[in-house]
Amino acid sequence: MINTNLNLKEQIHDSILNDIITGVYEPETILHEKKLMAKYDVSRAPIREALVQLCSERMLVAIPKKGYMVTALSLEDMHNIVYFRLALECTFLQQYSSCIDDSAIRKLEEFLDHIRHVNHSLTALEHWQNNIHFHLMLFSNYNNPFAYEKLREAMISQTRFYAQDRTRKWHSNVFSDPSSLHFAILDYLKQQNIPMAVHILRADIEDISAIV
Repeated sequence: MINTNLNLKEQIHDSILNDIITGVYEPETILHEKKLMAKYDVSRAPIREALVQLCSERMLVAIPKKGYMVTALSLEDMHNIVYFRLALECTFLQQYSSCIDDSAIRKLEEFLDHIRHVNHSLTALEHWQNNIHFHLMLFSNYNNPFAYEKLREAMISQTRFYAQDRTRKWHSNVFSDPSSLHFAILDYLKQQNIPMAVHILRADIEDISAIV
């Protein structure tokens, strides 16, 4: 049931995205506006807006006169996303590290500490969602909404690939704490050692668990 107190489009988007990630809608499944309208008991407008956003995130592709097809991602697609993230995140950190002040670093540390103390163990999906949150929090300091949105879309695509390739591990507690690389990035930022912060950020993005 959709909560009408919140943004309908965003709720429907998140619900459909979750169904794609968890395999309810497998690659090449065709989604129809009318069926989704009935499922969520809403008008066509928020359904179409959510579907259009999912198309922009490469979760779906519009098929004229048929509907919206769930896309499949290849290993090449995933490597291209990793290369994009390396260029985007490392370049921004190199050039705009001055935007990351002590307050921003404290907020990032508080987020990592919260994960470490609240979650004794994490599923693979939960771990990846926390990873997205950390990278977006870090990137938000550059105050570039366009680039931020492109990074968000890229990491959402990685989530689906990660999920499809590692479904059997989802319900196993395979991670016990936040990434040590995230703490290392913050430590080097506090030391104002930007080259090392960038080096660790690159290692984190290239982490094999995210791309195989």
